[in-house]
Amino acid sequence: MKNVYLLIGLFSAIAGAGCHSNSNKSQNNYPAYADYRISGAEDQENVTAIFQFKPDSASTQSIMLDAPAQVTLDEEIITADSANFTGVYYEIQKPLKTFTGSHTVIFTDASGKAYRQVFNFTPFHLETIIPATVKRQDITLHITGLKPVDVLRLVVIDTSFTTADINMVDTITNGVLTISRRQWSNLAPGPVTLQLFKEEEQTLNNAASKGGHLSITYRLSQDFDLED
Repeated sequence: MKNVYLLIGLFSAIAGAGCHSNSNKSQNNYPAYADYRISGAEDQENVTAIFQFKPDSASTQSIMLDAPAQVTLDEEIITADSANFTGVYYEIQKPLKTFTGSHTVIFTDASGKAYRQVFNFTPFHLETIIPATVKRQDITLHITGLKPVDVLRLVVIDTSFTTADINMVDTITNGVLTISRRQWSNLAPGPVTLQLFKEEEQTLNNAASKGGHLSITYRLSQDFDLED
């Protein structure tokens, strides 16, 4: 199956590469910019939350939080880890089944000042039952858990290296998404994987002394055969 740009893959790479780096700076030496990433998928048991702190928004160098500085999710203190690629990060996993709803991140800096950030995690669900074999014709998908007008990324990939696949961002009204016969023409017949992503990006003005950024990603996927 061809590689597709998946934000989820980044979280997996971070979690798998545990190796401490001596180049990471102490939070006591710098003001902080917060980078919060929340990721979940319908076929995964846990939601992964990763928090990083940097001198500013343009920096690629992450910061180790020295006590009394800390970061918590829903009052649970998160410990530091690091990887060569990403530097210091703070990761916690929570069961997907119980994570729906409102959550609070509190970053406390070295002076004891607390920065509180609240976010909502809302999975969506595919109500339409996709058969094991789908013909090249218009198909309408009904999705629950979205706003009346929402935005999803649709990705459909096949096993061929010569086709264009489907990779598009679409506005979803009342939970209805239609994949047209014309779009199916981007794919070769045979096994395909359909993926729907909800990708939310927010600028955080009160996450740290220099602000921050929050991304929330949720994915569902389904495999079937495409038939001419």
